[in-house]
Amino acid sequence: PLVPGRNQLDFTGSDWFIGAVHTHTAVMGKPSRGRATGDPLVVMAAPVRDAAGRLVAVLAGVALLNTRGFLDNFLEARLGATASL
Repeated sequence: PLVPGRNQLDFTGSDWFIGAVHTHTAVMGKPSRGRATGDPLVVMAAPVRDAAGRLVAVLAGVALLNTRGFLDNFLEARLGATASL
């Protein structure tokens, strides 16, 4: 969602950004609070490279830690006699 001021933030010093750039693979950042919203979150990021292998972008996604997520369904599931959902 659109968050006022977020497009002005510089993430180049963030652990997930540095990890994605230097490891050349997908990374997960340390849990932290979002700088724009203050929400607890974890950032997942991966480098995007061109055909020559040059870095052209870092693609990042956020998992909010204060909202329901897909794992909640597993945590709340009650297994039957056959241990299936």
